[in-house]
Order: sequence, then C-alpha cells, then structure tokens
Amino acid sequence: MSNIINHSEAKKAQISLHENKNQLIIIIHDNGKGFDSEKLNEIEGFGLNRIRVRIKKLKGSFSIISRANENTGTSIKIKVLIS
Repeated sequence: MSNIINHSEAKKAQISLHENKNQLIIIIHDNGKGFDSEKLNEIEGFGLNRIRVRIKKLKGSFSIISRANENTGTSIKIKVLIS
C-alpha cells in the first residue's frame, strides 16, 4: 500500500483476499501510472523484491503485471499454501 500511495498516482486501489484449495490468494490492483516490472531484479532494496523473497521462502508464487507510464495500473497476485 505504501508504494501505491507514494509512487503510483492512483485514484483507486483494491486488495482482495480469498482461499481456494488450501491456498491464500492475495490480489492487489491500482489504477495508477504503472512501472517497468522488468526492472525489479535490477533495483537493489526495492520493496517488491523483498516481498518476492518472503513469498519464495513460503514456496508461494508472486506475479506482477505493470507497464511504465501507460496509466493501466498495476496488478500483483500472491499465492501461498496454507494448512
């Protein structure tokens, strides 16, 4: 949420949580300006990279759909097994 507030220039953001077949699924979407998600691996200390590492430790998945300056927003999907 901090990145959305500080960087996206979004007017709306949505977070949804649900469970399906022992997986917690978190979807975060905003309608902001977006960013080049291909550069995530190049930027040391980027908050989303730290989240990605945590999800990997939990054997989950993490995906981002975003394009820089296209005003199509950003969507992030996280899946983590729960028991």
